[in-house]
Amino acid sequence: MIGGVDTRVARTTVANHVQGLRSRVVYWLDLGNWADSGQFTLGQPLKRPQPVFSDSSSALAIFPELSEESLVAVDGPSC
Repeated sequence: MIGGVDTRVARTTVANHVQGLRSRVVYWLDLGNWADSGQFTLGQPLKRPQPVFSDSSSALAIFPELSEESLVAVDGPSC
């Protein structure tokens, strides 16, 4: 699955489907950007158990703020 969404709500929706019980997604590449930086993460949502040193199941595991709806959206360039 390759995702590049503009909002936290959209990213959370994708995460719910990718990590759901019926999901067959083996890899999830999530792309995003801010005005002066960006991120890309490759996760394995179905891989269990995750390594102790890092939870690489998804972008939201690595960057939880990507789904935090209480944070104010910043105006500027988006995906």
